[in-house]
This record gives sequence, C-alpha cells and structure tokens, in this order.
Amino acid sequence: MKILFIDIDGVLNKLSDKPSRSTPHYCDRNGHLVHSDPELVFRLNRLVDATDCKLVLSSAWRQSREWREDMKAQGIVSELLDRTPLESKDSICRGNDIRDWLEAHPEVDDYAILDDKATFLPEQESHLYRCRTDEGLTEEIAEAIKKRFTKP
Repeated sequence: MKILFIDIDGVLNKLSDKPSRSTPHYCDRNGHLVHSDPELVFRLNRLVDATDCKLVLSSAWRQSREWREDMKAQGIVSELLDRTPLESKDSICRGNDIRDWLEAHPEVDDYAILDDKATFLPEQESHLYRCRTDEGLTEEIAEAIKKRFTKP
C-alpha cells in the first residue's frame, strides 16, 4: 500500500502578500489559511487517481471532529484512509506523528509526505516533498510523487 501524508495549509492553498484572481488570498481575520485552492485540490485528486495511493491527513486540520467532512468540503474527492495520531508518544514534530502512524501500519510499502514547513525525522527526508507556501502543490511536485509511486 502507498500512503500520501498530506498537510493542507501551504499545500492545498497559497499565501501571498498580494492576492489576485489567479492566486486568491484564503485567510481569516487572524491570517490563518481557511480554504483550499481548487486548482491545487484538483492536482491532488489527479495524483491520487493516477497512483492509487491512500491519503492520511497529517495537517493540524486532523484535529477537527468532522475532519473527513471538512476535507470533502475542500474538494478532496478521494476518501481519506486515516489521520495521524492526535497525541503521539513524542509530538514535538510532525515527523513523530507520521512515524507512530507507520509503526501501527506495517502493510505500507512506500509513502510520501506533502508539507510546507513542519519538522520531520532524518529518515523521512527522502520521502518529503516540500511545497512553497506561496505556491502550494505544484505540477512538478505532483509528478515527482507520481514517479515515486509508479516506479517498476
């Protein structure tokens, strides 16, 4: 099984100083990103469809009681398999949450991590696809993950 751990803010939405029609500024009054960019969500949906990977939510959005419904409302059409633990053994960095989830799921063959700025463990760096907050999930990053998951 192939797993794609996904962050939301900075991955499926963008933060820019000067919003425009092509790069909307999806922030609440406190500057927190609150909506997904339809183009980036479409790119994620296409990636999941092409690779048959399963999604695991690693974002802070996983703390919502309605996290699955929240993701559907953002346009993610693929069903999310799971979310990383809300309280890891050592939740200092997101990498620990992912490590704990992987330890509980030995059936995982390969995984990738989509994130913009969280901290990860050294052994996870080769699995990390870091997005720029002002760009989100680019076509190049999506292609790199697709290549990883479809290698012979």
